[in-house]
Order: sequence, then C-alpha cells, then structure tokens
Amino acid sequence: MALRTVETKAALLALQPCYADLILGKKKRVEFRKRRFQEKVTHIIMYATVPIQAVVGFFEVHGICELPVQDLWDKYHATAGIDKEGFFSYFASYELGVAIEVGKVVKLRHPIPLSEVSASISPPQSFIYLPVEVLSDLRGNAA
Repeated sequence: MALRTVETKAALLALQPCYADLILGKKKRVEFRKRRFQEKVTHIIMYATVPIQAVVGFFEVHGICELPVQDLWDKYHATAGIDKEGFFSYFASYELGVAIEVGKVVKLRHPIPLSEVSASISPPQSFIYLPVEVLSDLRGNAA
C-alpha cells in the first residue's frame, strides 16, 4: 500500500490592521472565523486591510477549534484580542464559530504588496488558499 501524502496549504487571511498588530505583538493568540477551512492549513499569511493593504507577517496554526459561539468565548476570551461586544457582534446569527490558535509568529521587516507575493492574487474577502511554498519567499523578509 502506497503512503498518501497530505498536501498542506497556507491561507491568506484578510485582517483589520489592529488585529494583525495584536497577533504580531503576541497579544492576540487566536483568530476567529465564521467557517472552518475545507483543506488542511498549516500557516496563516496575514494580509492587513485598508490602509496598509499588504502582507505583514504569518503564523503557524497551532490548532483549529470549532465550537458553539458562547463556548468559543468562554474558552478563548482571555487571548482573543477582541472585546465581548465585538466578538458577539462578529458572530451575530451564527451558532458555531471557528478559532484558529496562533503558533509561532513571524513579522515581516516591511509590508509586502500582494503583487510581490504573486501576480495572480487579489485581496481576499475572507481568505484564499496558497501553496505553503509561498512562505519561503516571505521568510526572507522576516524581521
């Protein structure tokens, strides 16, 4: 029987700059999303939205947890980097939510426009999958 390799991917996530800064500063240890990834994601590449509009860093995915929204808050509120009102407003009308646990964080020396990451990428509404090999180029710009 042949071994089956699992292709790993990175996800380029659009984040408000304030949340990207909190992750880079290791004050936010979890990123919340409304839906779970359909593919195996090992790294998150952080795209800071307006006014930065560039990739600012990336992090390893320590784990992914899908729970009812109240349970997510109970489990992660201390490291969420968001207040209770903002959290529940984000998940309004959702029963389940997803927590992406932040592992090792890498900050880039300077923000990189998406056109320098790949000519075919446009800013994601929420996220897009990228080959994990994209990280090699970003590591060369690590702070």
